[in-house]
Amino acid sequence: MDEESFKRFREERIVFHGLRKNAVINLLEVGCTENQVGSICNMSGQMVQHYGREVALRSLAKDAMKPMEARWSEIEPAAFRNRIGT
Repeated sequence: MDEESFKRFREERIVFHGLRKNAVINLLEVGCTENQVGSICNMSGQMVQHYGREVALRSLAKDAMKPMEARWSEIEPAAFRNRIGT
């Protein structure tokens, strides 16, 4: 980073922190396995899991909604019924 070609980065305080995490998230979101991501990013499986925790939670939430969406026509009438039963 001391070379002339990186002068702009030093002057404008441009940093690369977070690029690996973004790469992990993007790769997991497009369907790469944790092993593939670790290989691509040169990261341990533990670090891939750590950085990809958000992706895993979103994926679990989406999967959890599928059964409800599939049965929504059955659930909806009861969901919006008031106490009196109308």
